[in-house]
Parts: sequence; C-alpha cells; structure tokens
Amino acid sequence: LSLISASLVLTTIIGIVRGMYEGYRSKTSRLTSVGSLIFFSIPDVLIVLLTLMGYAVLARSFPEIKEAEYVKELLMPLLTLTIIPTVYISRITFITIQEELGKDYVKNAFAKGFSRKKTIFLELMPAAVFKIIDAMPSIMTMLLTNMIVVEWLFYYQGILYYLLYFYKRHDVYSFVPLAMTLGLIYITFTRGIQLLARLINPFKSRRVYK
Repeated sequence: LSLISASLVLTTIIGIVRGMYEGYRSKTSRLTSVGSLIFFSIPDVLIVLLTLMGYAVLARSFPEIKEAEYVKELLMPLLTLTIIPTVYISRITFITIQEELGKDYVKNAFAKGFSRKKTIFLELMPAAVFKIIDAMPSIMTMLLTNMIVVEWLFYYQGILYYLLYFYKRHDVYSFVPLAMTLGLIYITFTRGIQLLARLINPFKSRRVYK
C-alpha cells in the first residue's frame, strides 16, 4: 500500500507538470511528443526488465548502490511502477490543454493580456485536474497490473506478491481473504475518487436544468 500510494502521488505530480510543460511549448494542436507515445507502447514487462538491467549495470560500477537495500527494495520498484502511469497522465494533461486552448474563456484570458504560460498554468489547470481525477480508476488499475510484474521480478513482498505465492501453493484459506482485501481496496479507492470528482467538479456537483 505504501508503494502504491507513493507511486500514485509521484505519478500525478510529474505527469501533470510534464503535460503542462508540453502544452506550454507546443504552439499548435498537434501531438508533438512522439517519444511519449512510443514509450507508452512499450510492454510493461520490458520496462521492468530494462530497469533491472540498468540496476545491474550501475551496481557493477558503483558497489555502494548494490549494498543500499532501500534502492532495490523501494526506489527501483517505485521508479519502475511510475513510468507508464506518468506518461499516461502527461498525455491526458497535454491533450486537455490542446482542447481547451480554443475555447472562449481562454481567448478572453489572452485578450486581457495573460501570457501563454500564465493562462496554461492558472486558467487550464482545473480542467486538466478534472480529467485526471476522472481517469484515476483506470490509473489505479494500471498500477495494480504493473505491481504484479514489479513485485514478482524485484521480489518485493507486497500484497500481490503474496497473492501469487498463495495461488501457486493452492492455499485457498490465505488466497481468498487476500484477494477480497485487494478488491475492497480497489472499490474503496474507486468510490472515493468518484465522490471527490462530484465534490470538486462544478459540472458534476450541480444538476443541469434545461
């Protein structure tokens, strides 16, 4: 849970900042960040394996990295787990900015003398946050599926690691409660995100009358 929570926070912050920076640099509505799209198409397992290879190379060159337990037990799984969701959030933020740039309230902001940077980082931030909150259940699903690979290859003994462990041992009495706990965590998170979206999004918190 600590790894998932840390990954979720780190992913959201870096993804929003990177997406807004791409939106600030872009002068047209085209998706100019081809590298992000290519990277997003790489299979999760390959990303984990490449991270492991990078860790092995660094450990040979710098023995102190190999001796640092927190690097292998926390830092490497955390970095590996956040890569794909970060790119995903970055794309959502970038696309949202490109969609909102042509709307009237943005044109009014430019007409008032707002710079492009100020308009994107102040006026368009709520729209990007609303879209990301709506996508959080999908991002959480992405994190959980990636956790299976990360925990198994890094031997990170988390909830999914033990879930697979009990499954292979055919330990029904341990597997079923753990699976139910994981399902409860996912449902609680999803319902909480939906409630948060209704509370902070004015278009969802009020009823629209015709």
